[in-house]
Amino acid sequence: MDTEIQTGFVGWFDILGYKEFLENNDLAYCINVISEVIAKAKQTVIEDFEINVLDRISDDFQQEKAVLLEVRDCAKWAVFADTVVLALPTQAESVFTDRQRIGAYLRLARSVMRQ
Repeated sequence: MDTEIQTGFVGWFDILGYKEFLENNDLAYCINVISEVIAKAKQTVIEDFEINVLDRISDDFQQEKAVLLEVRDCAKWAVFADTVVLALPTQAESVFTDRQRIGAYLRLARSVMRQ
């Protein structure tokens, strides 16, 4: 297996209350809820990002919107148990600067935290 080393940003988001949820609910219920959350986590965050960030950008700021769309599409996701990991390589080919991409990444990360 080949390993590729990348430079970038990684956000590690803990789903608060996970332990208490498991301790205080029936196992079958927990399995159903966790399966649904894991399956829909990325979609839910993307929808929040589109409604609360992208849709609020006026037509006068098309470059800002373009970098946000690029970051949304380039970000790598991993969702497991009580954690969401969001990564953005900074060495990716882009017409935007790392500074612009980092700002967009932080706005996407904010959408993860809202969920």
